[in-house]
Amino acid sequence: MAADSSDTGKLKICISESEKRIYLDDVIPFYEKENPEVEIEWEFVALGENREEQIEERDRIASELMAGDGADLYFNVESFLGDPYKAQEAGCFTDLIPLLKEYTQFRENDFISGTFDILEDGEECYILPVVNSFPVTMIQKSMEADLGIDVNSWNSITDYCAGVQKFYEKYPDERPFLVNDNGLPGIASFGFEIWEEEKTFSVLRSPEWKENLELMKRWIYPDGAASGPDIYGDYTQYEQEMDSFIRGEDIHFVKNTPDIRTIEDYIRMGGESETDLVPVYDINGEKQTNAICGIAIAASSENKEEAMLFIKTMLEHMGGTTLKADNKNVLKELREQYGKQEVVINGQVYDGLTETTFSKIEEWMDQAVVICYIPAEVNSKLNDNYEKFWKDEISYDQCIDECIDFMKIYYSE
Repeated sequence: MAADSSDTGKLKICISESEKRIYLDDVIPFYEKENPEVEIEWEFVALGENREEQIEERDRIASELMAGDGADLYFNVESFLGDPYKAQEAGCFTDLIPLLKEYTQFRENDFISGTFDILEDGEECYILPVVNSFPVTMIQKSMEADLGIDVNSWNSITDYCAGVQKFYEKYPDERPFLVNDNGLPGIASFGFEIWEEEKTFSVLRSPEWKENLELMKRWIYPDGAASGPDIYGDYTQYEQEMDSFIRGEDIHFVKNTPDIRTIEDYIRMGGESETDLVPVYDINGEKQTNAICGIAIAASSENKEEAMLFIKTMLEHMGGTTLKADNKNVLKELREQYGKQEVVINGQVYDGLTETTFSKIEEWMDQAVVICYIPAEVNSKLNDNYEKFWKDEISYDQCIDECIDFMKIYYSE
């Protein structure tokens, strides 16, 4: 049973040191001013590059959480818990909805649609993602004409995948995406929802997911199983590719970006006159937005009030959150920075953006829905099976059978 909230004057927060610096250092002074009697204790998570050490650290945190000996507030549970959904199902977290209503002015309709459903579809919410970014796709109008497509008519992720297929048909020896680009969509875009068992099986068996996996195989292993992944590079290599792409020396299908705030690439690609900007769709035609850094309060915590007041302070002062109002702030900043006749990027002058672009982005943001989060351990196991298919070690049907067998075991545990 969840412990009742009590005023102990303490709050233990579990977070990585880097995330505290990035997200919370500017928030903490506001919380301390508003709650001077509360003593904050930090438990820093160390997730290094060594996979064994990561697993060991995740197991430790999970064990403490299950035993009721962990922190009060957990920040970014998807990062340091391999499967926060299982922890949620085991009753380790507190339903945040009643606490939001009791201790804050925020209500569900203040947040982007789907924020409260990232790991469930119901009236409760145990993990609340607080950081939001809005992804977009940029494609040169000359490429659209070359392939005979009109991205402004897209309304599903399958339209995007069909465009990638057309690119390969026209340019079989070229890569559709730049290195480190978020090229092809994950399974959540195809309707995979971890809490719906039968739906997960149907998505894995769907022809749309098959087409996507086959495109991934060609993208990641362009020369067959003997080749290594051709999608990773460092920032310098990415910048070199981007510059060549803009100059027309390299051919790529699209430029994807996980956040609209990197709209400078759109301007560098010619902006409104030469390039189209489109949102990222899921299979149901919903415009997607990315929400990360899930916040959870331990069911065993005796400091639920203090923890929820900290979440309240984050939402009020952090910026870039899943609150709808923060989308308005992002748009305001974009208008101020790029809504000019001319803008300077990397020392070069470009035409600025007009209200035509900003109005479209605002409309898309208002319609966007947060996509389901796939737990890291589930994603990793599914990727292991995909990899065997990509390397021609097993057939596609065998790959999907193994994925479904794994999910059956997962749901039975």
